[in-house]
Amino acid sequence: MTKCCTVVTILKVKLKILENKGAETATNNTIMKVALCNNDLHHVQVLLTKLTNKQQYRDKIKGYVDYLINNQQKTPKGLLFIDMWGTLRHAANAALIMLQVNTHLY
Repeated sequence: MTKCCTVVTILKVKLKILENKGAETATNNTIMKVALCNNDLHHVQVLLTKLTNKQQYRDKIKGYVDYLINNQQKTPKGLLFIDMWGTLRHAANAALIMLQVNTHLY
């Protein structure tokens, strides 16, 4: 199986999980502490938006980015504070998502 096929298969599985579990939470603009594997729900939404160009995924990821910018708790120096365990990892993942959204979706 090629790497591309593996990624597509993983995305299909995660899409099913997203549609069944995570979509409701993501729509409410709340952060899921544990979503899929290592908080990659929003990375999957970015990829699905790029691949399918469906408005439903675009709206969800835009809502997440808006939440991060406007409502997410921040440290006194402005770092996104998503969880006390892996603070820098979460902030870096959020920054990557925001960069991808800004570069590829708008």
